[in-house]
Amino acid sequence: MIVVGGDFNADSTTATYEYMTATAKFSDARTSAKVKRTQNMCSARVWGREKNWNNGKRTTIDHIFYLGSSAIAQEWKVLTDTYDPFAKISTDVNMIGTNFDLSDHQAVYVKFRELLD
Repeated sequence: MIVVGGDFNADSTTATYEYMTATAKFSDARTSAKVKRTQNMCSARVWGREKNWNNGKRTTIDHIFYLGSSAIAQEWKVLTDTYDPFAKISTDVNMIGTNFDLSDHQAVYVKFRELLD
């Protein structure tokens, strides 16, 4: 199985997404997962302004694509517990280890289930 994930800056209406899913035949874990949590949440951190992000589409631009027949996406979600939702990034040395605000995007998580013959 091949897994490709990252910040594509491409929602499902873009040529990049179309290439990955239609041309290269990768599956989007978000659409194929049996369990979808936080599905309507965008993955760019907009601190409560989701309705104004991406022209109101609230779409995911960070994806996990996979190709192969040995496993399928079981669960998909946007992780909301690994960042500071108030954008209070601290440089105080006493705060090291307490603030995980390292990106302008929330992490996307996929749990795969192995398919057995």
